[in-house]
Amino acid sequence: MVKKEVLGIGFDERAEPSPEKQAYPLDDLDGAILEAHQRDTSIGYSELAQAFDVTTATVRNRIRRLKEAGVMDLILAVNPHKLGLQVVALIAIQIDWADPGLDRIVAALRSTPNVVTVMVVTGRYDVFVRYVSADLAGYRRFISEELPNIEGITKFESFIELELDSPRIQIGDLGSS
Repeated sequence: MVKKEVLGIGFDERAEPSPEKQAYPLDDLDGAILEAHQRDTSIGYSELAQAFDVTTATVRNRIRRLKEAGVMDLILAVNPHKLGLQVVALIAIQIDWADPGLDRIVAALRSTPNVVTVMVVTGRYDVFVRYVSADLAGYRRFISEELPNIEGITKFESFIELELDSPRIQIGDLGSS
């Protein structure tokens, strides 16, 4: 087994991706169903079946398999501004890699009210957090009182969103790799 050391952390470069990151084989019908659902989440099985010249049962089974595989999930995306959350910030965080507490830091961030996304990333920063607040006072409290008290965070930089773009990606916009 080939192991490498980066910043004092060992990892196996041949390790299999976690199950939630393993690719699911999509055929043309799967892709068409996903694209149609992204355009109109309320489209019915019978409409899809008619559009793709397959049976309703085929569409129902495909969607069930796509959901079970974690490829698709019908979720409700909301506009935070319409909920009175006027401040949306992306916060880039550096952590102390000598402290083996990445999981603890991520758990602390995920359990913090108004933290809506936590991503472990590569590059200059280690974690990105998306934080929402009703006002700048709440945001200021978070970055001055809560965030600095999470052990293992050494530095952070924040960026306040000026415009909110759709949090979705369109399957048709993805290139083949």
